[in-house]
Amino acid sequence: MVNRFDELQEGVISYGPCQFPTLGFIVDRYKRIQAFQSEAFWSIKMEYAEDDPRSPGGKARADFSWQRGRLYDHACCAILYEMTVEDGVAVVTSVEARRVTKARPIPMSTVELQKRASRFCHISSERTMHVAEALYQRGIISYPRTETEKFKREFDINTLLGDFRDNPRFGNYVGGLLDNGGFLWPREGRGDDSAHPPIHPTKSVDPNSLQADEKKIYELVTKHFLACCSKDAVGHQTKVLANCGGEDFTATGLMVTERNWLDVYEPFERWTGRNIPEFFQGQEFVPSVLVMDEGRTQAPPLLSESDLIGLMDQKGIGTDATIAEHIQKIQQRKYAVKNEQDRFYPTTLGLALVDGYDNIGFQMSAPTLRAAMELDCTRISRGEDTKEAVVERCISKMKECFQTCQALAHKLDDAVAMHFRPLGSSGGESRTVRGGRGFSRCGVCGTAMDLKKSSSGRPLLFCGVCDTGFPLPHKGKLTKQDPEFECPLCHFQARFLHVLVLSVSTGNDYTGSGYTVCPYCFNNAPAAHGGEGQSQFRCFMCSASCPLAKRVQGGDTTIVRCWKAGCGQALNIKRTRTGKYHLGCKGYPACSESTVWLPKNATNVSVTEETCARCSGPTAADAVRRLDFTFKFQRPWFSARTAKGRGGGGVPSRPERNEPTGTSPLNTSQSPRFPSLRNIDRFGRPLLGPNQGRQFYTCPRSDRNEQCTTFTWLDGDNRRSGRGGGRGGGGDGRLCNGHQEPCNFRTTRKEGTWGNQTP
Repeated sequence: MVNRFDELQEGVISYGPCQFPTLGFIVDRYKRIQAFQSEAFWSIKMEYAEDDPRSPGGKARADFSWQRGRLYDHACCAILYEMTVEDGVAVVTSVEARRVTKARPIPMSTVELQKRASRFCHISSERTMHVAEALYQRGIISYPRTETEKFKREFDINTLLGDFRDNPRFGNYVGGLLDNGGFLWPREGRGDDSAHPPIHPTKSVDPNSLQADEKKIYELVTKHFLACCSKDAVGHQTKVLANCGGEDFTATGLMVTERNWLDVYEPFERWTGRNIPEFFQGQEFVPSVLVMDEGRTQAPPLLSESDLIGLMDQKGIGTDATIAEHIQKIQQRKYAVKNEQDRFYPTTLGLALVDGYDNIGFQMSAPTLRAAMELDCTRISRGEDTKEAVVERCISKMKECFQTCQALAHKLDDAVAMHFRPLGSSGGESRTVRGGRGFSRCGVCGTAMDLKKSSSGRPLLFCGVCDTGFPLPHKGKLTKQDPEFECPLCHFQARFLHVLVLSVSTGNDYTGSGYTVCPYCFNNAPAAHGGEGQSQFRCFMCSASCPLAKRVQGGDTTIVRCWKAGCGQALNIKRTRTGKYHLGCKGYPACSESTVWLPKNATNVSVTEETCARCSGPTAADAVRRLDFTFKFQRPWFSARTAKGRGGGGVPSRPERNEPTGTSPLNTSQSPRFPSLRNIDRFGRPLLGPNQGRQFYTCPRSDRNEQCTTFTWLDGDNRRSGRGGGRGGGGDGRLCNGHQEPCNFRTTRKEGTWGNQTP
């Protein structure tokens, strides 16, 4: 993908089963905001105030909320408002007073530390964990990576609290806990990893002796711990119901009577009282304010880091130890960034990737896949499932996702193309190099493509009509292939694209051997011809039937083990620059004595799944694989595929022979016991036959199209059962029938294809 768009030339693009759902949360909130349609609404607001010297400003004020909330019909709201105005007097229908509490926090886990550090201290989760690890290494706080939210009863909290009596920051508060009955055993949360206690301070330290972020994290951990050991805050709440013109209104007042843990947790946590006038049931009063308010609905805010951590924890994305890493990763990859309010919004790249993967299917930006994996891991830890079963299910699902992504990768490119300019486009930063006009032609539209350089300095071919760019190797001197050569693979598999192959030679920081490259295959590696998993595919890496392709289909498969003493490495099929096939030792050049040349006329050689029963040894390591041959001049009688049990390694069948008793190990200095490849000709035909050694006269013309039918055996037996012969001299004055020129005199080397025919 980075090779297809101008803006993506630098950086890394990756997919992770945790980082993408993390990005998905940010994108989902961003899209909800973008799609939000604000609507107007109306409501009735009523207030009542009276003099009260105890209240701020000398007034006690009750803000009544309309029980209908808001209406989206202006006329309807206006009618109801007129009814309240016409009445003009409100009547108290109910006064309810009760004791309320604000619960102290539960002991701190890693997720809660990250959330509170982000919300209260404005420190990122990644930085929080870094600072907490440093404090732990110095013995100031406990291990910061834990899911536990409860202290075990054997934990000596009183001794730990006693260490803080002399602390200049927390000493007075701790003294109140221990001496005035303010201590209460901490609440218990649900989390428990049975490995580490909740995060807490391990010794008393003056916060002012610490660095800036260390001080903030230490104070947060200590305040949270002390709050856990305190009692809940207590308040007195008054709820007043009133009716005016047939419409009901509610006002609530609060008086905090016992602050308890709030005293130590400020300013992080607050519980503010609201002083209202005293009301009694049946009381009538004239509202100080009675108006119809107009407002508009507002979109939800962007996610803060605390919000994001909460969503990840809720949906099972990542663990307490990895959540911070996933959030940091999507920022490093530039999928999402923070605004001035420390809230996340996706970048153009982040939007494009989520759109692309969602178009492919499986909702890969949703938390479903990863959450299922995390749940399975939890089930293993509880003994409810086995590791083998979970791994098998996971691999099966991920394989299905991977195969679908490979098959539908174009949908990802299409989605990214909606947000970024194609590589080499006029709106980008690419420029045409000198002499690059009309460097090659486009197979889609047939127009000339220009050779350009991208913003990162990489060469590419660009078609202005199709608005498509093809990145090329960034090192080496690029020239047109001479003579021009059209990639046959693209011709058959991508009919719309017929690009000319280019040559890459020494120069431009490249000192290796020259090679050729097809601009299309270079960026769209053919999986069926050795391109699977390749991002930059060169012609010599290809296994197709092409003169520029140097790799062999199945070239990594072991055909037979090298028989040179002390070697024992694999012999693989190799192809030379001239297109000739041979078996070569993987230990080359250290081992160069085991080369076996295959028939010269073979246009293609491939490895079969079969092994030769006669040539293979007793173990799997000693197996000899059979080969399939395709020849340029195939003879009717010749079978390229060897018969089972007769011959091996793709060698044609030949008459049976007596084999020596015993076996020769394939990793010794002896040759393997498969038929010698020296006894076949360049067409793959056996050299042994009934006419071997016989001499004959034939036409002297070397061009087969000009040769006449002259053929005479020297011994006078003119049954024409062979033609192949070694080079000979003149024909002792005999003239050929067709041209009346001196015949060639030859000696038969093999049995021919004309059987018992006579000249």
